[in-house]
Amino acid sequence: MAAKILNDIRSKHEGWQTEQGDAYTSCSVGIMAHNEEANIGRTIRAVLQQQGPSVHIKEVLVIASGCTDRTVPTVAEIALQEPRLRLCIQEKREGKASAINLFLKEAISPVVVLIGADVIPEASALEYLCAPFKDPKIGMVGGRPVPVNDPATFMGHAVHLLWRYHSRFSEAAPPYPCWTLASARTAELRSLDDEGGSNSPPAACLPPFYDGYPHTSDVDARHGNA
Repeated sequence: MAAKILNDIRSKHEGWQTEQGDAYTSCSVGIMAHNEEANIGRTIRAVLQQQGPSVHIKEVLVIASGCTDRTVPTVAEIALQEPRLRLCIQEKREGKASAINLFLKEAISPVVVLIGADVIPEASALEYLCAPFKDPKIGMVGGRPVPVNDPATFMGHAVHLLWRYHSRFSEAAPPYPCWTLASARTAELRSLDDEGGSNSPPAACLPPFYDGYPHTSDVDARHGNA
């Protein structure tokens, strides 16, 4: 899993668990992208503008996998103005599991948030994704992407139906949250590499449920193409 990392100005330290105090939850946000030049700028800005009394965004990592459009230059340009933004480049597209693995390897916060590059989080989405971790019994929070497609059209109706299915399946059959919008405790996650390779199914890295953690799923976000 070869990757090039730009804007790598942070230093890892063993005592990061203390950053998750009663006042706020420190989080690392991971945005997985493959040829998302139409959406990536909007998504990054929406994440960086997030505010809330319970969340502190320590860093935002964009994992650009095998991009052949202007995704990488767009992220690099924003990173010049925003020190919290880091760009991790996978020269070849290695799959969602590999991208998540790279993000988990580089993240430095006690809580990680995963967002798809075509998801535009509402103003308080990260607050809702991170606030539940004040309860030590919560291991993961699942979001609910809401398509921006017109439901009155055939394709729009199909897209809304698909995401309603995703949401109901996640609620009925945990531990399978939608990895397009989810958060989890870093210390409780295992790299997918430990489960048989960097391209293992993403569900393989969900030990919070296997260890007895409950989960919650009650966060909305806008999802769709530009």
